[in-house]
Amino acid sequence: MIGNPTGPQSNQIIYNSGMQRNRLTETETSFKQRMIAILALALCAAPLLSDKPLANRLLISASAFIIYALSLLFWAHFLPFQHNGNSGRLPIFRIVMGRFFNSGKSIQPVKDGSFDPDYFALRSKPAISALLIDEHSAVITKADNGKRSLLLGGLQPLDQKATIVHVFHLLPAAFTFGPGGNHNPLTHTASTRNSLRSGKALHMDIERTRCLTADGIELVPVFNILYRIKAPQELENGTREWLAFSAFLESANATGNVSHQIAQMIGGQIANQIKQMMASTSWEQIEQAAPSQEKLSAYIQRMLDQPADTGGGHDHRNLLPAAWRNLFIISVSVGQVWTR
Repeated sequence: MIGNPTGPQSNQIIYNSGMQRNRLTETETSFKQRMIAILALALCAAPLLSDKPLANRLLISASAFIIYALSLLFWAHFLPFQHNGNSGRLPIFRIVMGRFFNSGKSIQPVKDGSFDPDYFALRSKPAISALLIDEHSAVITKADNGKRSLLLGGLQPLDQKATIVHVFHLLPAAFTFGPGGNHNPLTHTASTRNSLRSGKALHMDIERTRCLTADGIELVPVFNILYRIKAPQELENGTREWLAFSAFLESANATGNVSHQIAQMIGGQIANQIKQMMASTSWEQIEQAAPSQEKLSAYIQRMLDQPADTGGGHDHRNLLPAAWRNLFIISVSVGQVWTR
């Protein structure tokens, strides 16, 4: 029996077909924009073909061209735009001219921390002249020489051989880390699960936060996490910290739209903190401090919130590694703690 294709090869086919559709759309859009520009220039030159005196024809044609040029400058001035370095206003003209003369390049949008995922799946990246980035997103690009650049909201030109490495969402995000639902996942048997796939997913959710006490008692907490990544202007070293974090993510094979990967990293770090603390705590100690299910959740919440003993005073417990903890503002609450 012939089934649906699966595996990396079929995924690549899907990615390639998606990019082909996108390129077809881009070609049609570029053609329309080119035709509009040609029509505008033709209208500017049309008065030259009339039977009026030459001076009048030149005056009318020049006036039409000036109006067209001023309209283009008005668009360029009021379109959200930021430039890097000392390039001044020149990149906007390079982008406009590139849209007219180079059919292989285009202006692509970045919205809510998301860019076309097909782009990151292809080894040969399509040429992009600029990114139109909304105020809730940030983009890291990398040149051929490995130099990274941070692009924030606005119309941002891209160097000819620069590629997009990471796309970040700047708005706060909330997620649950651990097994969801209202039923104890530790008491579920294979016969009560809907399918093998859902059973495997549940097992993975359990393992993310599964803890063992010093005497071998199993607990599975569920964390409700709210986090926000700081904008560069909120950081002491600003862009440098963002670029360092981008290099760290790429070393961990995380590229593209990284909101999901960041959530998993934060959740994993918090879960590891609790696992380490539980490993040195006996169940008897926990029962004495938390004799009920509600108090058990509050007990683990206090473990997260209590200050860490640094030897020279007390600081809030750092839930994230030192290399990137300054980038995030996080809030964690313990929603549930499952036991057998």
